[in-house]
Amino acid sequence: MDVAALINPAAALVVAGGTFLATMLRSGRGEIRAVASALWALCRPGLCYDGTRAQIAHAVSDLRRYGIYRASSGIFDDAEMGDAMGALIRRRSVSALADVHARHKDLRDARSAKAVHFLEQAGDLAPIFGLAGTLLSLSQLAGDGVAPAALMSSVAMAVVTTLYGLLLAHLVIMPIAGLLERRSWMEEEKRERLIAWVAEQLADECPPVQTVPPEAATRRPVDKVVA
Repeated sequence: MDVAALINPAAALVVAGGTFLATMLRSGRGEIRAVASALWALCRPGLCYDGTRAQIAHAVSDLRRYGIYRASSGIFDDAEMGDAMGALIRRRSVSALADVHARHKDLRDARSAKAVHFLEQAGDLAPIFGLAGTLLSLSQLAGDGVAPAALMSSVAMAVVTTLYGLLLAHLVIMPIAGLLERRSWMEEEKRERLIAWVAEQLADECPPVQTVPPEAATRRPVDKVVA
């Protein structure tokens, strides 16, 4: 097989450029920022469970030694865990830790969904622009006869653009979307384990906040009947 025949910069420009231009036009700025942030995050190491747990263990040790009123939240490499531990100390309840974690989880899920949606759209559009490149190449053929060399060049570009669209969608874009989803699930599993461990370690020092049900708060006291 002649690999050099598969290299066609013009076909690659039509397919890749058209795919991502159309995807950006169909998406909002939020999705574009989300996918850029997600792709940048893939280049960096994810949450280190052992390292973060070691930092949390140090903070838990201070909480037990000095008490909840004098302890500090400590310094964490992960900003979310620092925010969650700070809320736990300020509100003196494990429920505050869970609340902050849930809020961050909702934000992460929303960003991940936007990034994956952007990539899924690009994956759907790539084969379409491969076909568009094919039609564009065939449209350059003149009706009154074509030299054999020009004919072969146009046919080769028509075939290559279709191939590029399929390869871009199924070997690049969709695998990246799947990678983003898997990394999001793995990181969430680590964070859930960390939150559960902290809640278990500090269950006695920081009990959950006892909330009063709305119906109990509005219920009028019943007068005791004196016999």
